[in-house]
Order: sequence, then C-alpha cells, then structure tokens
Amino acid sequence: MGKTISVIIAAYNEEKHIRKCLATLVQQTVNLDELIVVDDGSTDKTWEKLTAFKKTHPQIHIYRIKHFEQATARNLGFTKSTGNILVFPDADYYFDRKFIERLVKPIMTGKVIATYTNDEYVANPENVWSQCWNINAYLPKNRRIPINDPIRGNNFRAIMRNAFIKAGGFSETGYSNDITVLNKLGVNNAGLVVPGAICYHYNPDTLVKVFDGAYRKGRKGGVPVTLKNYIIFSPFNSLRKGLIDAIRERKPWYLVFKLIFDFALFSGMTVRLWLTLFNANPNIKNLGSKT
Repeated sequence: MGKTISVIIAAYNEEKHIRKCLATLVQQTVNLDELIVVDDGSTDKTWEKLTAFKKTHPQIHIYRIKHFEQATARNLGFTKSTGNILVFPDADYYFDRKFIERLVKPIMTGKVIATYTNDEYVANPENVWSQCWNINAYLPKNRRIPINDPIRGNNFRAIMRNAFIKAGGFSETGYSNDITVLNKLGVNNAGLVVPGAICYHYNPDTLVKVFDGAYRKGRKGGVPVTLKNYIIFSPFNSLRKGLIDAIRERKPWYLVFKLIFDFALFSGMTVRLWLTLFNANPNIKNLGSKT
C-alpha cells in the first residue's frame, strides 16, 4: 500500500489569506488524500471563507473549535487524519504547485522522517510593516529564512505519522512548537531541507498584527525572561536601536515599528514572569471542540 498524504492547517483570523492558501493547495501536482482545516475560534470571517470554499471543493474537511493555540488546533486536525505522511502548512502562506511533491519525496523514499524548506519568501514585500519585520529579524530582503541556514535541523513541515505519534504530537505550551516535536524524539537534525519547495508567507502588515505577534512571542517563551532581555527590550534601548536602524535603512517608520514591537515583547515577557511567580498556568484548558 502506498503512502498517503494528509495536509492539516490551523487557522486563526486569516480571512484575508485562507482562500489563496487553500486554492494553491488543491492545485498541487501531487494528490492530497486529505485536506483538513481547523478554525481555531476565529473572530473574523475565516469560518465563512472556509464554508464558502468547501461548497466548491467538497473534498476538504473543516472543523471549528474555541480559540486555544495553533498547536491545539493542529493536534485536533491530526486526530481527524489518516495519512501516512502529515503536512502542516500555515494558513497565511501560499504555495508553488510542486511544494508538497518536493516536500514529501524524501519521506516517500524512506530517506528521512521529516522535511522542511528554506525556500520561504515574503508574500507582501511592498508593505512597510512587512519590510520592518524583516529588518528587525535581520533577514534578507524578501526572504523569510537566511540564505545560509543549515540543511538539517529539528524543524519540519512534513513528518511521518508514526514519528508524530511517537513524539506525542505538538506541545500545547511554549513557542516554536514545530521544533519541539522532533526534540521529543531525542534525535538531532532529523529534519531535512528540501530544495525547491517554494512557499510565500505574509509578514504582519499592520501595527496591530505586529503587536500581537511580538506579544505572543514574549508571552509564550520565544524570548527567555532574563535581566539581559529586559534591558535589550527596554523603552530606552528600543528607542536607541530604532533610531540607529531607521537611519541606516533610510526607513523612518521603522522607529515606530521598533517601539511597538519591543513594547509588546516586553509586555509579554512580563505577563509570563508574573504567571510563573504565582504558579498560574493558563495553558491548561479543556478542548471542548465542536465540528
């Protein structure tokens, strides 16, 4: 029996991007045995966009739950899947037609248990806040991943089902959950970069999205809560660094971006520290899903 492919997407407030994401997935050069989308309690029109898309593409499966986090929604999507190979794209991406074919080929041939891509580009490079996001992350223009990134690591976009089960799925607390799955298997560099698996990702394009992304990073542990980091992201240092980089890049609006990004990160770290000190864990939740 050949290997089958399940594509699982968690979507939260992606009304602007979800249709293009799905449209580029149903047009892939390889057959997708399942395309599963879990709406993680969106407050915009994501669910309406999903139901409309399903009317013309009845092969997709859509589910809706209360808002938790991407990892929880992905884990729910996994329980609805049957494929031997699991692919976890993000809802704010769109894809080259050969993206999944190239992504899963090394897994199909038994070379590795997981793959990912470094051919990830910015989908909205013309937006000023998107440009600032790349500047702040020290990324090359129009790219989401450094050119010289290693070709092996513990990240993944596609993974063998049995490896995902053995790892216990995504950790539903913390940050960078993709990495934690392979880390839990106790193996180093289990993921392989696949050349030519091209995709495009939308950077935050409003200051509200910039704030939300940075706050989540600080709140979920993307940046350790240390005195050094409190100094780095303090208002004075943020102003100093923002001015220097705005002048260097000749983008005066970067100063606004930097002040908001660092304030959000600082705030998220502070909330995380407060909850840690008082032994509160808001990540323990009852799924209570409905489909």
